[in-house]
Amino acid sequence: MPIDTADREDLLDALRVAAHAAADNLGCGACESGNCADPDHAERMRRVRAWRTLAADIGRLPATGDTEPLISFDAAACRAWLQAWAAQDAGIDDGFNSGNYTIAAGVEDLLLRLNNEPPRPGWCTVAHVQDIQIWRTADSDGADGGGILTVHLSYMGQRVSLASLHQGYDEFTDDSATCGIDAAVQALAHVAETLNREYATLRRAGGCLPGDASTAGDEAREAYTVIGVWIDDDPVPVGVVAGEHTVSGGEDFERFPQGVWATMVIAVHDLEAERHAIDQMRADNNRCNDEQAYAAGD
Repeated sequence: MPIDTADREDLLDALRVAAHAAADNLGCGACESGNCADPDHAERMRRVRAWRTLAADIGRLPATGDTEPLISFDAAACRAWLQAWAAQDAGIDDGFNSGNYTIAAGVEDLLLRLNNEPPRPGWCTVAHVQDIQIWRTADSDGADGGGILTVHLSYMGQRVSLASLHQGYDEFTDDSATCGIDAAVQALAHVAETLNREYATLRRAGGCLPGDASTAGDEAREAYTVIGVWIDDDPVPVGVVAGEHTVSGGEDFERFPQGVWATMVIAVHDLEAERHAIDQMRADNNRCNDEQAYAAGD
């Protein structure tokens, strides 16, 4: 949904006003808690929940003018780093060029150093990046000089891995005659440019800004861990903890024969976290049931 900041705020305001007005007109506390059994209220509350969900999704969308890169690359600073010691240490010499199929191997070594050996002059990643790698590839004749670029990062509390399309041996530099430090600078610039495109696509597709406390208006959104049990195929939350936590144990199959569950959601407050968790677990359960029915041939 490519909307600019002004459009986004107008949509958020309209959705909030509509949702609050519809809920207030009902004046039903049970609706707000999700326990209302009045059939006359069901359709309106379905609309309220849909509006609020849409507002939350829009609030997490990056504005079209937001161009924060995954990797900020400074060619001059990188060249100085390579000239000072990194090139010699990594074996970057005149043999480092696309014609010799040595680019991918050299980039692998340089990325290892950039991941693990600060300072990293000319190479700055956003804080939630864990590592960046190149996976060298081969064809029937052996190493083909190319590879696939990957980046692992924390995204909305989850570990996400992004991968590029295959990068050929001749895609890392502008000219096959480019070699040594010049080739290394161009190769790292290509890595940054390629992964920045993948990152921008993730942010647009995911509708949120990783690593930031995204906001819906003036309300800060944060991670919550919601814990619950299954009763009659329905997820019932029993606790909400601020932050992302690993949950284990707690199975009591005598009291809760269908088991227990835990999930992480992003919300403004604990009540919203409960609602999001219930929706998420119901969707997961429905998908699982559909898959089982399909596998059984139903």
